[in-house]
Amino acid sequence: MKLKTLGLALALLTTTACGPQSYSLRGTPKAAGADGKLELEKTDAGNYMLNLEVEHLAPASRIEAGKKTYLAWLITEEKAPVKLGKLAYDSDDREGKMVATTMEKAFIFRVTAEEGSDADAPSGAVIFEQTVEAD
Repeated sequence: MKLKTLGLALALLTTTACGPQSYSLRGTPKAAGADGKLELEKTDAGNYMLNLEVEHLAPASRIEAGKKTYLAWLITEEKAPVKLGKLAYDSDDREGKMVATTMEKAFIFRVTAEEGSDADAPSGAVIFEQTVEAD
């Protein structure tokens, strides 16, 4: 019986360890009530899929005057910030979602409020920031 229990425990541990890495996000002082979850999962092709879900996020215009949208960025020391994409934001529910992929294993993930989705670099209106390191 003990051997079966040990085997089941090891199987569960192995299954859990192979799942996505998860990060709990808390809004910066600009968006103090916002919460989010960022998941990072290695794909079969060797890339990493990022899945972001946020809630309690006020419209960008309430974060800072002139801001209209939220963008996610990948930042490393070696390269200029890379725009991952625009959050699909629902102002009625105050929720946003986004999926992106990257080859980077270690980076800073940042969400900013922007005037438009054509921004070339992240603004100072930082909503979330998280250091990410793939297992």
